[in-house]
Amino acid sequence: MPFEHGFSVNHEDTRVTVLSASPGPFWLLFVIFAAPVACVMITATQTGLAFWIGQVLGLASLGLGGFLILPSSVTTTFDLGTRQAVHQRSFGGGRIRLRYDYFFADIAGIGFKAYHGDGDGDPSYVPVIVLRDGKTRWLGVWNGGAWSQRESTNTTFIRTICSATSLKEIHV
Repeated sequence: MPFEHGFSVNHEDTRVTVLSASPGPFWLLFVIFAAPVACVMITATQTGLAFWIGQVLGLASLGLGGFLILPSSVTTTFDLGTRQAVHQRSFGGGRIRLRYDYFFADIAGIGFKAYHGDGDGDPSYVPVIVLRDGKTRWLGVWNGGAWSQRESTNTTFIRTICSATSLKEIHV
């Protein structure tokens, strides 16, 4: 079942899979690559330490920008038979992968966590797995948009996962 912001929930026999993928926020290219170009242009007229600081900052910004535009995905598979969840993050088309395994007993619930707003004063919300130790794991990638908790599809998204897995809906 597809949801907004690139999320989908697939329920098969004893597995529930939550998938979120992003081709990479390519619109950030202009912002990310503007910083190194500005550093290089500003420091081109400088000499000595100011020149080298500008060059190092420019190259670091370029490297960070290159990493941020890589396609990324988050896949969380809830295995109802073994009562385990496998949470995988991948970057660069799967070249870099992080995997976390949790028993359902380690998960306090599924919900939305508020993060800083986009400048208009309203917070943005990201769907998360809340662990019993207080840590959270994002159920999706940041894809240039965030959900507002006031939208009814958010409740449907969380309730779809919770009803299929018997995990609690939790407010973070």
